Amino acid sequence: MPLGGDMDKFFLLAEMPSRGMNNMHWGIAINHKIRASGKKLVISGASGNATLSFDAKGLYAQWFRQGRWLKLWRELAADKTPGLKCSGIYSRAISPNIPASFAQAIARARGISAKTGWQSHSAIARDYADHMAVDQRAQEAGWDTSYAGFNSPREMMYSMLERGGREEAGPTKLAMETLTGVKIMDPMGSPRIMRFCAGIPPEQFLKNGNHRYLMTRMMKGRLPNEYFLPQCGRQSADWHLKMTRDIQTFRGKVARMKDDPDMAQIWYPSTGYHDQKGVLTGAYNFSNIAYRWGTKSVQERLDYARSGARKFGEEFGDGLHDGVAIAWQNMPYIKGGWAQWQVIPTANAVQHFNDLSQGSGIYDKNGKLSDPVFFVVGDQLSSLPGWQEGAIVAALKSLRRMAYPKLELPQVNFVPDTRVMVEGI
Repeated sequence: MPLGGDMDKFFLLAEMPSRGMNNMHWGIAINHKIRASGKKLVISGASGNATLSFDAKGLYAQWFRQGRWLKLWRELAADKTPGLKCSGIYSRAISPNIPASFAQAIARARGISAKTGWQSHSAIARDYADHMAVDQRAQEAGWDTSYAGFNSPREMMYSMLERGGREEAGPTKLAMETLTGVKIMDPMGSPRIMRFCAGIPPEQFLKNGNHRYLMTRMMKGRLPNEYFLPQCGRQSADWHLKMTRDIQTFRGKVARMKDDPDMAQIWYPSTGYHDQKGVLTGAYNFSNIAYRWGTKSVQERLDYARSGARKFGEEFGDGLHDGVAIAWQNMPYIKGGWAQWQVIPTANAVQHFNDLSQGSGIYDKNGKLSDPVFFVVGDQLSSLPGWQEGAIVAALKSLRRMAYPKLELPQVNFVPDTRVMVEGI
Protein backbone atom coordinates (compact mmCIF):
# COMPACT_ATOMS: atom_id res chain seq x y z
CA MET A 1 0.00 0.00 0.00
CA PRO A 2 1.37 3.46 -0.81
CA LEU A 3 2.74 5.29 2.21
CA GLY A 4 1.12 8.64 1.47
CA GLY A 5 -1.76 7.62 -0.78
CA ASP A 6 -4.61 10.15 -0.54
CA MET A 7 -3.42 11.53 2.80
CA ASP A 8 -3.39 15.07 1.39
CA LYS A 9 -6.98 14.71 0.18
CA PHE A 10 -8.01 13.20 3.52
CA PHE A 11 -6.45 16.12 5.40
CA LEU A 12 -8.31 18.68 3.28
CA LEU A 13 -11.65 16.88 3.63
CA ALA A 14 -11.32 16.48 7.42
CA GLU A 15 -10.11 20.09 7.86
CA MET A 16 -8.11 19.01 10.89
CA PRO A 17 -4.84 17.25 11.70
CA SER A 18 -5.38 13.52 11.56
CA ARG A 19 -4.68 11.26 14.50
CA GLY A 20 -3.14 7.85 13.95
CA MET A 21 -1.10 8.91 10.93
CA ASN A 22 0.87 5.65 11.06
CA ASN A 23 -2.35 3.70 10.50
CA MET A 24 -4.46 6.07 8.44
CA HIS A 25 -2.77 5.43 5.10
CA TRP A 26 -3.49 1.71 5.14
CA GLY A 27 -6.99 2.35 6.50
CA ILE A 28 -7.69 4.47 3.41
CA ALA A 29 -6.20 1.81 1.13
CA ILE A 30 -8.34 -0.92 2.74
CA ASN A 31 -11.52 1.11 2.23
CA HIS A 32 -10.58 1.74 -1.40
CA LYS A 33 -10.22 -2.03 -1.90
CA ILE A 34 -13.57 -2.60 -0.22
CA ARG A 35 -15.24 -0.11 -2.56
CA ALA A 36 -13.52 -1.65 -5.59
CA SER A 37 -14.99 -5.02 -4.60
CA GLY A 38 -18.49 -3.57 -4.82
CA LYS A 39 -19.09 -3.23 -1.09
CA LYS A 40 -20.26 0.05 0.44
CA LEU A 41 -20.26 -0.56 4.19
CA VAL A 42 -17.59 -1.21 6.84
CA ILE A 43 -18.39 -2.26 10.40
CA SER A 44 -15.75 -0.71 12.67
CA GLY A 45 -14.97 -1.29 16.32
CA ALA A 46 -12.81 1.78 16.85
CA SER A 47 -14.92 3.14 19.73
CA GLY A 48 -14.36 -0.11 21.61
CA ASN A 49 -11.17 1.36 23.08
CA ALA A 50 -13.38 3.65 25.16
CA THR A 51 -16.16 1.12 25.86
CA LEU A 52 -16.02 -2.68 25.88
CA SER A 53 -12.24 -2.85 25.25
CA PHE A 54 -11.44 -0.03 27.67
CA ASP A 55 -8.11 -0.63 29.44
CA ALA A 56 -8.83 1.41 32.62
CA LYS A 57 -5.19 2.41 33.15
CA GLY A 58 -6.44 5.33 35.23
CA LEU A 59 -6.93 2.79 38.02
CA TYR A 60 -3.21 2.96 38.83
CA ALA A 61 -3.55 6.62 39.88
CA GLN A 62 -6.79 5.90 41.73
CA TRP A 63 -5.25 3.05 43.75
CA PHE A 64 -2.25 5.21 44.63
CA ARG A 65 -4.51 8.02 45.82
CA GLN A 66 -6.61 5.62 47.87
CA GLY A 67 -3.54 4.16 49.55
CA ARG A 68 -4.07 0.72 48.01
CA TRP A 69 -0.37 0.40 47.30
CA LEU A 70 -0.17 -3.39 47.66
CA LYS A 71 -2.91 -3.75 45.03
CA LEU A 72 -1.11 -1.22 42.83
CA TRP A 73 2.18 -3.09 43.06
CA ARG A 74 0.58 -6.46 42.33
CA GLU A 75 -1.09 -5.13 39.20
CA LEU A 76 2.08 -3.43 38.00
CA ALA A 77 4.03 -6.62 38.67
CA ALA A 78 1.52 -8.64 36.63
CA ASP A 79 1.65 -6.16 33.75
CA LYS A 80 3.89 -7.45 30.98
CA THR A 81 4.45 -4.06 29.35
CA PRO A 82 8.25 -3.64 28.89
CA GLY A 83 9.84 -1.13 31.29
CA LEU A 84 6.64 -0.60 33.26
CA LYS A 85 7.86 -1.74 36.68
CA CYS A 86 9.95 1.36 37.38
CA SER A 87 8.70 4.11 35.09
CA GLY A 88 5.10 2.95 35.35
CA ILE A 89 4.85 3.68 39.07
CA TYR A 90 5.64 7.34 38.46
CA SER A 91 4.00 7.93 35.08
CA ARG A 92 0.78 6.02 35.72
CA ALA A 93 0.32 6.26 39.47
CA ILE A 94 2.14 9.27 40.93
CA SER A 95 2.27 11.87 38.15
CA PRO A 96 -1.53 12.14 37.64
CA ASN A 97 -1.93 12.91 41.34
CA ILE A 98 0.47 15.83 41.60
CA PRO A 99 0.04 19.41 40.30
CA ALA A 100 1.22 19.97 36.74
CA SER A 101 3.81 22.49 37.96
CA PHE A 102 5.38 19.78 40.17
CA ALA A 103 5.45 17.31 37.29
CA GLN A 104 7.15 19.89 35.08
CA ALA A 105 9.70 20.67 37.82
CA ILE A 106 10.49 16.95 38.14
CA ALA A 107 10.92 16.73 34.36
CA ARG A 108 13.37 19.63 34.47
CA ALA A 109 15.29 18.01 37.33
CA ARG A 110 15.51 14.78 35.34
CA GLY A 111 16.72 16.72 32.29
CA ILE A 112 13.81 15.56 30.13
CA SER A 113 11.67 18.72 30.04
CA ALA A 114 12.31 19.10 26.29
CA LYS A 115 10.80 15.64 25.75
CA THR A 116 7.62 16.12 27.78
CA GLY A 117 4.27 17.77 27.17
CA TRP A 118 3.59 19.37 23.81
CA GLN A 119 7.33 19.46 23.05
CA SER A 120 7.40 15.66 22.80
CA HIS A 121 5.28 15.63 19.65
CA SER A 122 4.95 19.17 18.28
CA ALA A 123 7.04 20.78 15.57
CA ILE A 124 6.69 24.22 17.18
CA ALA A 125 10.12 25.72 17.93
CA ARG A 126 10.75 26.56 21.58
CA ASP A 127 11.68 30.18 20.81
CA TYR A 128 8.50 30.66 18.79
CA ALA A 129 6.41 29.04 21.55
CA ASP A 130 7.90 31.46 24.08
CA HIS A 131 7.27 34.41 21.76
CA MET A 132 3.62 33.38 21.29
CA ALA A 133 3.20 32.56 25.02
CA VAL A 134 2.00 29.02 24.25
CA ASP A 135 2.39 27.76 27.84
CA GLN A 136 0.75 30.83 29.35
CA ARG A 137 -2.21 30.70 26.97
CA ALA A 138 -2.65 26.96 27.58
CA GLN A 139 -2.71 27.60 31.31
CA GLU A 140 -5.29 30.36 30.92
CA ALA A 141 -7.44 28.00 28.86
CA GLY A 142 -7.21 25.32 31.54
CA TRP A 143 -5.14 22.87 29.48
CA ASP A 144 -2.54 20.69 31.21
CA THR A 145 0.23 20.47 28.62
CA SER A 146 2.26 18.08 30.78
CA TYR A 147 -0.12 15.22 29.84
CA ALA A 148 0.29 13.85 33.33
CA GLY A 149 -2.41 11.20 32.85
CA PHE A 150 -5.86 10.64 34.29
CA ASN A 151 -6.87 10.61 37.93
CA SER A 152 -9.42 7.85 37.46
CA PRO A 153 -10.78 5.43 34.84
CA ARG A 154 -13.99 7.47 34.63
CA GLU A 155 -12.09 10.64 33.72
CA MET A 156 -10.12 8.71 31.11
CA MET A 157 -13.22 7.12 29.56
CA TYR A 158 -15.17 10.38 29.37
CA SER A 159 -12.19 12.18 27.86
CA MET A 160 -11.77 9.52 25.17
CA LEU A 161 -15.47 9.60 24.30
CA GLU A 162 -15.84 13.39 24.39
CA ARG A 163 -12.60 14.65 22.83
CA GLY A 164 -11.80 11.63 20.69
CA GLY A 165 -15.19 10.21 19.80
CA ARG A 166 -17.21 13.40 19.44
CA GLU A 167 -14.73 16.13 18.50
CA GLU A 168 -12.29 14.19 16.29
CA ALA A 169 -13.97 11.01 15.07
CA GLY A 170 -16.84 12.86 13.39
CA PRO A 171 -14.74 14.86 10.88
CA THR A 172 -12.40 11.89 10.40
CA LYS A 173 -15.28 9.52 9.64
CA LEU A 174 -16.93 11.92 7.19
CA ALA A 175 -13.62 12.56 5.41
CA MET A 176 -12.98 8.81 5.06
CA GLU A 177 -16.50 8.17 3.74
CA THR A 178 -16.29 11.05 1.25
CA LEU A 179 -12.86 10.01 0.02
CA THR A 180 -13.48 6.28 -0.39
CA GLY A 181 -17.24 6.05 -0.96
CA VAL A 182 -17.56 3.50 1.86
CA LYS A 183 -19.91 4.17 4.77
CA ILE A 184 -18.51 3.40 8.24
CA MET A 185 -20.64 2.19 11.15
CA ASP A 186 -19.24 1.75 14.65
CA PRO A 187 -21.63 -0.15 16.95
CA MET A 188 -19.08 0.06 19.79
CA GLY A 189 -19.87 3.77 19.97
CA SER A 190 -23.58 3.20 20.55
CA PRO A 191 -24.94 5.43 23.36
CA ARG A 192 -26.42 2.35 25.03
CA ILE A 193 -23.03 0.61 25.11
CA MET A 194 -21.40 3.81 26.36
CA ARG A 195 -23.86 4.11 29.24
CA PHE A 196 -23.51 0.41 30.04
CA CYS A 197 -19.70 0.56 30.18
CA ALA A 198 -19.74 3.78 32.22
CA GLY A 199 -21.68 1.94 34.93
CA ILE A 200 -19.34 -1.07 35.13
CA PRO A 201 -16.91 -1.11 38.10
CA PRO A 202 -13.46 -0.15 36.77
CA GLU A 203 -11.87 -3.32 38.22
CA GLN A 204 -13.80 -5.28 35.59
CA PHE A 205 -11.63 -3.70 32.89
CA LEU A 206 -8.19 -4.23 34.48
CA LYS A 207 -7.21 -7.25 36.54
CA ASN A 208 -4.08 -9.40 36.92
CA GLY A 209 -2.19 -7.16 34.51
CA ASN A 210 -4.83 -7.66 31.78
CA HIS A 211 -5.75 -4.19 30.49
CA ARG A 212 -8.79 -5.45 28.61
CA TYR A 213 -10.09 -7.88 31.18
CA LEU A 214 -13.78 -7.43 30.33
CA MET A 215 -13.40 -8.03 26.59
CA THR A 216 -11.04 -10.99 26.93
CA ARG A 217 -13.49 -12.78 29.24
CA MET A 218 -16.46 -11.99 26.98
CA MET A 219 -14.69 -13.20 23.83
CA LYS A 220 -12.96 -16.30 25.24
CA GLY A 221 -13.88 -19.17 22.95
CA ARG A 222 -15.45 -16.78 20.44
CA LEU A 223 -12.25 -15.35 18.98
CA PRO A 224 -9.07 -17.10 17.77
CA ASN A 225 -6.54 -17.88 20.50
CA GLU A 226 -4.04 -15.45 18.89
CA TYR A 227 -6.22 -12.60 20.07
CA PHE A 228 -5.40 -13.41 23.70
CA LEU A 229 -1.63 -13.69 23.30
CA PRO A 230 0.59 -10.91 24.75
CA GLN A 231 1.00 -8.02 22.35
CA CYS A 232 3.86 -8.53 19.93
CA GLY A 233 5.15 -6.62 16.92
CA ARG A 234 4.15 -3.12 15.88
CA GLN A 235 1.31 -1.62 13.92
CA SER A 236 2.37 -0.27 10.54
CA ALA A 237 5.98 -1.10 11.37
CA ASP A 238 7.17 -0.34 7.86
CA TRP A 239 5.85 3.21 7.54
CA HIS A 240 9.25 4.83 8.15
CA LEU A 241 11.33 2.68 5.80
CA LYS A 242 11.17 4.97 2.79
CA MET A 243 12.31 7.95 4.84
CA THR A 244 15.07 5.93 6.52
CA ARG A 245 16.33 4.70 3.16
CA ASP A 246 16.47 8.16 1.58
CA ILE A 247 17.20 10.40 4.58
CA GLN A 248 20.87 11.05 3.77
CA THR A 249 20.00 12.03 0.21
CA PHE A 250 17.34 14.44 1.46
CA ARG A 251 19.73 15.96 3.99
CA GLY A 252 22.35 16.55 1.30
CA LYS A 253 19.86 18.35 -0.93
CA VAL A 254 18.56 20.50 1.91
CA ALA A 255 22.14 21.37 2.91
CA ARG A 256 22.84 22.61 -0.63
CA MET A 257 19.74 24.78 -0.54
CA LYS A 258 20.73 26.21 2.83
CA ASP A 259 23.70 27.90 1.18
CA ASP A 260 21.38 29.85 -1.16
CA PRO A 261 19.49 32.51 0.84
CA ASP A 262 17.83 33.86 -2.31
CA MET A 263 15.81 30.69 -2.72
CA ALA A 264 14.71 30.80 0.95
CA GLN A 265 11.88 28.27 0.65
CA ILE A 266 10.64 25.64 -1.79
CA TRP A 267 7.52 23.66 -1.04
CA TYR A 268 4.78 21.62 -2.58
CA PRO A 269 1.14 22.70 -2.35
CA SER A 270 -1.43 20.92 -0.21
CA THR A 271 -2.77 18.63 -2.95
CA GLY A 272 -1.52 16.09 -5.48
CA TYR A 273 1.70 15.05 -3.77
CA HIS A 274 1.97 11.81 -5.72
CA ASP A 275 0.66 12.99 -9.09
CA GLN A 276 2.92 12.89 -12.14
CA LYS A 277 2.66 16.66 -12.57
CA GLY A 278 1.63 19.44 -10.22
CA VAL A 279 2.31 22.93 -8.89
CA LEU A 280 5.50 23.77 -6.99
CA THR A 281 6.41 26.93 -5.13
CA GLY A 282 9.90 27.32 -6.55
CA ALA A 283 11.22 30.26 -4.52
CA TYR A 284 9.60 32.17 -1.67
CA ASN A 285 11.75 34.87 -0.10
CA PHE A 286 11.41 37.97 2.06
CA SER A 287 12.56 41.49 2.90
CA ASN A 288 15.52 42.90 0.94
CA ILE A 289 15.97 39.73 -1.12
CA ALA A 290 12.31 39.80 -2.19
CA TYR A 291 12.54 43.49 -3.07
CA ARG A 292 15.67 42.85 -5.17
CA TRP A 293 13.95 40.00 -6.99
CA GLY A 294 11.02 42.31 -7.68
CA THR A 295 13.26 44.61 -9.69
CA LYS A 296 14.11 41.77 -12.10
CA SER A 297 12.03 40.61 -15.03
CA VAL A 298 9.65 37.67 -14.64
CA GLN A 299 11.86 35.49 -16.85
CA GLU A 300 14.97 36.28 -14.80
CA ARG A 301 13.17 35.26 -11.62
CA LEU A 302 11.95 32.00 -13.15
CA ASP A 303 15.42 31.14 -14.46
CA TYR A 304 16.99 31.64 -11.05
CA ALA A 305 14.27 29.57 -9.36
CA ARG A 306 14.90 26.75 -11.84
CA SER A 307 18.65 26.86 -11.18
CA GLY A 308 17.97 26.58 -7.46
CA ALA A 309 15.67 23.61 -8.02
CA ARG A 310 18.51 21.79 -9.78
CA LYS A 311 20.25 21.55 -6.43
CA PHE A 312 17.66 18.87 -5.72
CA GLY A 313 18.70 17.15 -8.96
CA GLU A 314 19.05 18.07 -12.63
CA GLU A 315 15.96 16.11 -13.60
CA PHE A 316 13.94 17.92 -10.97
CA GLY A 317 15.03 21.37 -12.16
CA ASP A 318 14.57 20.56 -15.85
CA GLY A 319 11.04 19.34 -15.20
CA LEU A 320 9.85 22.80 -14.14
CA HIS A 321 8.06 24.89 -16.75
CA ASP A 322 5.09 27.25 -17.20
CA GLY A 323 6.17 29.44 -14.29
CA VAL A 324 4.45 32.38 -12.62
CA ALA A 325 6.30 35.07 -10.61
CA ILE A 326 4.72 37.64 -8.30
CA ALA A 327 6.49 40.52 -6.57
CA TRP A 328 4.10 42.08 -4.10
CA GLN A 329 5.69 45.51 -4.27
CA ASN A 330 4.71 45.64 -7.94
CA MET A 331 1.04 44.77 -7.39
CA PRO A 332 -1.36 47.76 -7.64
CA TYR A 333 -3.15 48.73 -4.38
CA ILE A 334 -1.12 46.18 -2.36
CA LYS A 335 2.51 47.34 -2.25
CA GLY A 336 3.50 44.55 0.13
CA GLY A 337 2.90 40.97 1.18
CA TRP A 338 1.13 41.43 4.51
CA ALA A 339 0.32 43.69 7.44
CA GLN A 340 2.70 43.83 10.40
CA TRP A 341 1.11 44.55 13.79
CA GLN A 342 4.51 44.69 15.51
CA VAL A 343 5.25 48.16 14.13
CA ILE A 344 2.54 49.45 16.52
CA PRO A 345 3.08 49.53 20.32
CA THR A 346 1.73 46.27 21.75
CA ALA A 347 -1.11 47.73 23.84
CA ASN A 348 -2.38 49.84 20.95
CA ALA A 349 -2.06 46.96 18.50
CA VAL A 350 -4.13 44.65 20.71
CA GLN A 351 -6.80 47.33 21.14
CA HIS A 352 -6.98 48.06 17.40
CA PHE A 353 -7.11 44.33 16.56
CA ASN A 354 -10.02 43.73 18.96
CA ASP A 355 -11.94 46.87 17.92
CA LEU A 356 -11.65 46.13 14.21
CA SER A 357 -12.62 42.48 14.70
CA GLN A 358 -15.89 43.43 16.42
CA GLY A 359 -16.99 45.70 13.57
CA SER A 360 -18.78 49.01 14.11
CA GLY A 361 -22.29 50.33 13.87
CA ILE A 362 -23.62 53.64 12.53
CA TYR A 363 -25.66 56.31 14.25
CA ASP A 364 -29.17 57.07 13.04
CA LYS A 365 -30.65 60.56 12.99
CA ASN A 366 -31.66 60.16 16.64
CA GLY A 367 -28.13 59.37 17.71
CA LYS A 368 -28.79 55.67 18.33
CA LEU A 369 -25.96 53.32 17.43
CA SER A 370 -26.92 50.33 15.30
CA ASP A 371 -25.60 46.78 15.53
CA PRO A 372 -22.24 46.27 13.79
CA VAL A 373 -22.70 46.74 10.03
CA PHE A 374 -19.22 47.88 8.94
CA PHE A 375 -16.36 45.39 9.04
CA VAL A 376 -12.73 45.35 8.01
CA VAL A 377 -12.01 41.81 6.79
CA GLY A 378 -8.64 40.35 5.96
CA ASP A 379 -5.90 37.99 7.07
CA GLN A 380 -4.48 40.74 9.31
CA LEU A 381 -7.51 40.25 11.61
CA SER A 382 -6.91 36.55 12.17
CA SER A 383 -4.44 34.31 13.95
CA LEU A 384 -2.96 33.44 10.55
CA PRO A 385 -1.84 36.76 9.04
CA GLY A 386 -0.17 36.51 5.67
CA TRP A 387 -2.17 33.42 4.67
CA GLN A 388 -5.34 32.92 2.64
CA GLU A 389 -6.81 30.77 5.40
CA GLY A 390 -6.53 33.75 7.75
CA ALA A 391 -8.60 35.91 5.37
CA ILE A 392 -11.30 33.24 5.19
CA VAL A 393 -11.38 32.86 8.98
CA ALA A 394 -11.71 36.64 9.40
CA ALA A 395 -14.62 36.69 6.94
CA LEU A 396 -16.39 33.87 8.79
CA LYS A 397 -15.97 35.72 12.08
CA SER A 398 -17.54 38.84 10.57
CA LEU A 399 -20.49 36.80 9.29
CA ARG A 400 -20.95 35.31 12.74
CA ARG A 401 -20.86 38.80 14.27
CA MET A 402 -23.55 39.99 11.84
CA ALA A 403 -25.70 36.94 12.53
CA TYR A 404 -25.34 37.29 16.31
CA PRO A 405 -24.64 40.99 16.94
CA LYS A 406 -25.17 40.70 20.70
CA LEU A 407 -22.44 38.06 20.98
CA GLU A 408 -19.02 39.70 20.87
CA LEU A 409 -16.04 37.85 19.45
CA PRO A 410 -13.46 36.72 22.04
CA GLN A 411 -10.85 39.37 22.81
CA VAL A 412 -7.20 38.57 22.16
CA ASN A 413 -4.38 39.37 24.57
CA PHE A 414 -1.63 39.06 21.95
CA VAL A 415 -1.46 40.01 18.31
CA PRO A 416 0.15 37.45 15.98
CA ASP A 417 3.62 38.18 14.68
CA THR A 418 3.21 38.11 10.91
CA ARG A 419 6.91 37.74 10.17
CA VAL A 420 7.11 34.70 12.42
CA MET A 421 3.96 33.19 10.92
CA VAL A 422 5.12 33.71 7.33
CA GLU A 423 8.91 33.72 7.43
CA GLY A 424 9.41 31.38 10.39
CA ILE A 425 11.99 33.64 12.08
